[in-house]
Amino acid sequence: MSSQAIPSAVLALEQELSVYHSSPERSYGPAVRLVRQGFPIERVWVVTRGTIKLSFLDPYGRESILSLRPAPCIIGAAGAILNAPSLVTATTLTEVVVRQVSANDLRHSLKNNPELAYHISCAIAAEYTQQTGAMMEAGSLNTRKRLLELLQQRMSAGANGSAESGNCSHPAALLKKHEIAKLLAVTPEHLSRLLRAMQREGLLRRDKGRIVLQEKQVSADSKPKASANAAR
Repeated sequence: MSSQAIPSAVLALEQELSVYHSSPERSYGPAVRLVRQGFPIERVWVVTRGTIKLSFLDPYGRESILSLRPAPCIIGAAGAILNAPSLVTATTLTEVVVRQVSANDLRHSLKNNPELAYHISCAIAAEYTQQTGAMMEAGSLNTRKRLLELLQQRMSAGANGSAESGNCSHPAALLKKHEIAKLLAVTPEHLSRLLRAMQREGLLRRDKGRIVLQEKQVSADSKPKASANAAR
């Protein structure tokens, strides 16, 4: 059920937009801010293509990347329903195709359309579950294992599409080194030490500035060698 909750909510909201609201599809390039942390959510975004980066700035201005949301997804629904400022900033990571609905119209539709309200509730619950699972994984797996999993996802993505075109199967393939550090919740220096250790072990290589796993399959559950332990 949870795997289909968000696509079902996107479909239901698109149907609502088609019937009651005039909201044509629009395209935006990378690095466009859709929602800003600490500001009221005036519109909700229905993303049908591309990937959104959710980030958070602490009081000292340091950015943490919370998650990447590939299409289909809905951005800003929870804050719009609560009529509360956004807790995060949502920025386009790739070219995206979106439709939008005002927060007022969404609240009105949810009051009058029980089916839409059900699907949106399921989508918000699914997002909460995914985010909680990611936090639990971050606390239970060491950085090396999480990095291996992320790089394996990047390798699979590269085999299935072009990252630059937005057709890549996993959005992690689009991240730069400093963004990987933020996603793993480690410092860039720690990530550099870990990458050097894994490169000495022959687990990865550098290719035109990109971090690439070697052709051989590497299990994310494999035991780290001594040099990797030293880097942790």
